[in-house]
Parts: sequence; C-alpha cells; structure tokens
Amino acid sequence: MSHSNAVVVGITGSSGVAYALDFIDSLASSGGEPIVVVTRWGMKLLEREAHINLDDLKKKTSSVYLEDELEAPISSGTVITRATVILPCSMTTLGKIAHGIADNLVTRSAHIALKEKRNLVLCIRETPLSTINLENCLKIAQAGGTIMPMTLSYYLSSDLKELIHAFSLRLLQFLGFYTDPLWSPEEND
Repeated sequence: MSHSNAVVVGITGSSGVAYALDFIDSLASSGGEPIVVVTRWGMKLLEREAHINLDDLKKKTSSVYLEDELEAPISSGTVITRATVILPCSMTTLGKIAHGIADNLVTRSAHIALKEKRNLVLCIRETPLSTINLENCLKIAQAGGTIMPMTLSYYLSSDLKELIHAFSLRLLQFLGFYTDPLWSPEEND
C-alpha cells in the first residue's frame, strides 16, 4: 500500500498545538494527505489550547488515530508514506525515539520512518535544552532524522498566526510540498 503524499503527523504532549493544526490544514491545501496520530497528553493539549476534541480533529482529516492503536496500517513499514512529522514533539517522545522505544503509534511511526529511510522531522519546543535533550537530538540526526525547533521567523511578520503559518510553509518546503520562497531580501528594500 502506498500513500505517496501521505504524512504521518504526530501530536504529543508538548504545548504548541496551534502549529500542528495549521500544518495539517496547510498540508491538505498543498495536496498532502495528513494521517494524524495523537497521544493522550496531545489530546489534552488540543482541548486546553485549541478547544477542540477528537471529533473536531476528525473533521480536519479522515485519518486520525490514538496512540494506542498499534494495529493501524501505518504501524507497518509496508505502508509507504512520504514523511513522519511529530509536531509538537515532547522531550519524552524525543527520548523514546532516540533510544529505539516504539511503545505507541507515534514512536512506532518514527521508528518506521528511520528504518525505512523516510523523512522524520521532530519539531521540538522545549527550552532550555538539557545535555540529555541535546544528546537525544544528536542521536536522531545521526540516525537520519531532522530536528526542526518550533522557531518563529520574526522577519516575516509580527502577527502570531502568520508566523505559525510561515513555520508550516517552511516545513512543507522541507518536505517538497511547497516551492515558493517565504521571504525575499528585496521585499525589505
């Protein structure tokens, strides 16, 4: 089974779910197929930060799984997806992935991305980072994954929603879904 434009989007228990929601919408608008996996703590943050529940999330995409649904098709490497993006990625999830622990559907999806040599992008928000966090980031990078901190590009706008959307577009650029430049130096002249 192949979903050449499918992207697994893991939502974990790190704040910043507005990024995930904007990315899911932007991915769908760019011809991608979001397959969302949400952890128990990710669901709590969706409710707390964005005031949406599981039914609301299912309106955004037809493929939504909870972390304990390890029987989901994406739990197998035979289901070909374009990438796995964990947004936001908690330090617990980062640590599990860095050490090969695939105990839920988010970490299993990341494990599959690494072993199948597919794009894996972990969007971390934590600050400051401990030595352990940094070592785990290094392990992921050495294994072929990408660490993409949830950093705002303040030179693009002063509006928070626009800045979050710019992050989504940058992530889409990285995955090959969006090719327009986000910024040109000539714009500031």
